[in-house]
Amino acid sequence: MSELILSEQKGHVLHIIINRPEERNTFNVDMLYALSRAYDQLEADSDIRVGLVYANGKHFTLGLDLKNVAEFLKREKRFPLPPESVNPWGTSNRTKTKPVVVAVHGMCFTLGIELMLASDIRIAAKRAIFGQLEVQRGIFPFGGGTMRLGKCNEIYSYRRNFRIGRSTSDRTCARSR
Repeated sequence: MSELILSEQKGHVLHIIINRPEERNTFNVDMLYALSRAYDQLEADSDIRVGLVYANGKHFTLGLDLKNVAEFLKREKRFPLPPESVNPWGTSNRTKTKPVVVAVHGMCFTLGIELMLASDIRIAAKRAIFGQLEVQRGIFPFGGGTMRLGKCNEIYSYRRNFRIGRSTSDRTCARSR
């Protein structure tokens, strides 16, 4: 099995690469832990000034691997992040202090949107598709997206679609402004 989250320092930038393209970069428990550890590396190394998060494959992420994460939640009764680590979503544990840039391409759903909203700078490919699809399954988006979405002017017009769980693209939102 390849590494699910790759981290590579180039100069003062830590490249954090989501690397599960065969599963459309859906996050399982191991990936959540690995992403948190990459953020730990970002915070611990004084030579690193910024993090850059992107993904291998056709899509940024389609969100959580629900089956895998649900099994963990039933067993552990907590969200699968190491308690002492940095939480990339900034909703619990330690929070990041260094800036993070998230570059999105392809589909970016649920957990990916929340990761993007928790970053300092967001970049999206021209044909990126976004969706906060938890509401279609009766799941509350607990990664901070509901709190941050209203504060993000650049995606203000996405809110209408996210509330009803509809996927959207940047073109659709540009037309709705």
